[in-house]
Amino acid sequence: MDYAYFTEEKTDKFIYCLEVKRDWVNLVEYECPAKFDRKTLAKIEEASLKIYKELGCRDFSRIDFKVSAGGEPYFLEINPLAGLNPRVVICLSWLAKWV
Repeated sequence: MDYAYFTEEKTDKFIYCLEVKRDWVNLVEYECPAKFDRKTLAKIEEASLKIYKELGCRDFSRIDFKVSAGGEPYFLEINPLAGLNPRVVICLSWLAKWV
């Protein structure tokens, strides 16, 4: 999992807009794994597995959640064909966790 925020202006009001998406290398830092409490992580893991299985996904995918200030995860979307470019988020997440 990862969490993104501006490197120039760290704020809890971060919006991952088109401009940030285009220049994410300079505007975003990633935290992997995300620093959530165990209860929130368990909810995300449980929901992710359920969504993945219900949609009949194979291999791997990227599942996005927004987490409220109270730790409640809200499913946003799944990308069952996430990019494999070494500079995309799913690869950065893997590197941060396993390398």
